[in-house]
Amino acid sequence: MENKKEIFAPRFDGSRFENHTMPLELLEDLKVLQEMTVEMAKFLYLEQNDRQRVPKNFTQGISFELEGLQEGSTIPKIIMTFALAGMFPEANVTYFEQASEHIKEVVQIASEDGNISENAPSSVLAYFNRFGKKLREDEHIEFRPEHSEKKARFTRNTRRKLISASSTSGEYTEDTMLRGTLCEMDKSKLSFQIETPSGKKITGFYDELQYSQFLQAFGASQGNQKVIVNGLGKFSSFSKLKEIKSVEELILLDENDLGYRLDELSQLKDGWLNGEGTKLSKEALKWFELKFETFIEALEVNTYAYPTPDGNLQLEWSNEDLDIELVVNLETKTSDLQIINHTNPSNETNIILELSEDDSWSELNTLLKEHLS
Repeated sequence: MENKKEIFAPRFDGSRFENHTMPLELLEDLKVLQEMTVEMAKFLYLEQNDRQRVPKNFTQGISFELEGLQEGSTIPKIIMTFALAGMFPEANVTYFEQASEHIKEVVQIASEDGNISENAPSSVLAYFNRFGKKLREDEHIEFRPEHSEKKARFTRNTRRKLISASSTSGEYTEDTMLRGTLCEMDKSKLSFQIETPSGKKITGFYDELQYSQFLQAFGASQGNQKVIVNGLGKFSSFSKLKEIKSVEELILLDENDLGYRLDELSQLKDGWLNGEGTKLSKEALKWFELKFETFIEALEVNTYAYPTPDGNLQLEWSNEDLDIELVVNLETKTSDLQIINHTNPSNETNIILELSEDDSWSELNTLLKEHLS
């Protein structure tokens, strides 16, 4: 006879979970959570019984299952099933129940900058290097969503703390996006190098099935192809990318790719213009890039971006009939849009757009499509 008990019901929050669905790439996290719980249960058994090893049948009759996805963003309900001995569950079950609570508590401690290592062994904390690596910056997991104050909020930053506590090096792995120029390949090592807009070279590794794609990209540009690499990055304890351990996707970029250009502009220092010129805010440029990618549809002409001496951003588009100029104040998130029609110079358009509002981005998209398509 079997019994069951809910052991985890974490709440996944973020734009990907608004429709109460779970991306398939995150299902791996649930399996890792099971393995972590088993490891914690073994640790608790040894600690509470002063033993050196757990019994061979410690996990016998116990399994974890995904019973369903509940609403509230997305909440995967994970149950533990276990065999009954007569009218009572096997004694080992209590260690798994305690393990679940200990994992939630250590996440809570990490979110509060508490002493993590005092509450979980490194053998358990090491599992966080495999858990949550595909979580995005705007996403988090609440392990106690029902709790009013101590929700055990798991973010990318919380994850880094937990991993750092599990090793002396503090290194961790995390899904990352790297933009740069593909400048070197080594077939024997199945490796490549990307030079970022800052001039730093990062080594990465691909598998044999990806070799032809990398070779085509490298050969066509003679080592000067702008690319985006999405993959698993290895980071230092100071959150510096050390290498790309594996590649999920290689994207070839146009020569005038806006995101690449914004990365270049983010490297400017104060005094970039003959001793004058204010540097552009990296955070503001990231905000602008995200908004632009979200709201502006593909255009039939290139987008050119330039810095202004006062630390703002100027974008330009043109065709044979008109020129369009958008000057963006990165601090106030306001912009001045100017449209000059060559066939009718008197028909000049000037519009102020509040880019802090999504409606203004939609208006900008409509205007660009109308004049440049």
